[in-house]
Amino acid sequence: MAIWGQHNNWVWGRQALPSEVAVRIAFEFYNEWKLARVNQQGRFVSTVTSLVYWVRPPVRLLKLNIDAAMLKDPIAVGVGMVLRDFDGLLVACKSVVLPFCCSVKEVEAAGLREGLQWLLELHHFEVDVVLDAKIVVDAFHLEPLAIDKFGCIIGDC
Repeated sequence: MAIWGQHNNWVWGRQALPSEVAVRIAFEFYNEWKLARVNQQGRFVSTVTSLVYWVRPPVRLLKLNIDAAMLKDPIAVGVGMVLRDFDGLLVACKSVVLPFCCSVKEVEAAGLREGLQWLLELHHFEVDVVLDAKIVVDAFHLEPLAIDKFGCIIGDC
């Protein structure tokens, strides 16, 4: 629950742990993370092989980055969208809260659907759409679609 969880508990429910307890929990998470990053020889293991930078869309296109998020025991899911131009300048952004419905891949697919509907509302048709769920991207380009909840959401895209 650490610091961010403590913040959310206060904002949404006006419930709070004593600050010293929240800080102790945060340090415990940090120490567990550090231990998980050490290999058997006692050396720090880095999984970052290169820095990731924002990549420009092709000239005259906009770029829409979409990401969905859900908690461990969700009652709702969130979708965040950021639309930028060729120079990386913000054109528009949007967040949507959806009722919890399903699995992670279905939530990511719902995020794609929300993003595409938003682009239609904005009348932006030449857009490079990016999301981090490879299974959703692959399913979007696949024919025929599966006949399940995930396939139906992709079909709406």
